[in-house]
Amino acid sequence: MADTDVKERAAELFRQNGKRLEFLPGENLFNSALDQGGSFAHFLDSGSCSLSGFTRDGREHIFLYFHGQRVVGFMQLMPIEFGGDPPHIVVTAKTPCVVYRVTREQFQGFLREESSFQTYMLQVVSENYLNLIKHYQSGQGQCATSRLCALLLDYAGREGDALCMPAYFNMAEFSRYLGVHTVTVSRIMVQLKQRGYIEKQGRRILLRDPEGLGRLIRDQSNFDF
Repeated sequence: MADTDVKERAAELFRQNGKRLEFLPGENLFNSALDQGGSFAHFLDSGSCSLSGFTRDGREHIFLYFHGQRVVGFMQLMPIEFGGDPPHIVVTAKTPCVVYRVTREQFQGFLREESSFQTYMLQVVSENYLNLIKHYQSGQGQCATSRLCALLLDYAGREGDALCMPAYFNMAEFSRYLGVHTVTVSRIMVQLKQRGYIEKQGRRILLRDPEGLGRLIRDQSNFDF
């Protein structure tokens, strides 16, 4: 079965059996510390959300972003055992989101009875795993400037003739994803703007020279502040 077929079947299962819910930006679909959404899995029908974890001193670190048409917030329902205490994770809406929520019993029934759903979930888990490795490796081997440039190229979307970052990306959002101080992010953004790589239009960030950003990544360029 083609990838699109198993994805469409997963969407059909959630839409036919799940409860339709809407979340506003900043609302949590799932929060493991509060067991909020802990007995459910969600199919993100439209919108964007993030997967975050927290350090011992309470600082948030964003690991992944999810966009429409995929299952999110499901690991607590998978047949796995955590060593020690499970991690504190949160799935948070970044834009208005429409989701379909199914119960633990429904989700595990899909896994038992639908071979296409098993295939789809293997794809989702593998994609999450590879994206987490990519995120970790970039944090270990690249300078902050290169990592920020990569983030801009990865998440910018075309609007007309321009490449624009989603509106929810501000200095604090960049900082939580990159794991660097907001002051560092701000200084890099100033340099990118002064050199013509990006432009600010209100709250939006426009990529004016994506090829130049790519060169900064390849050259591992870092700015002196």
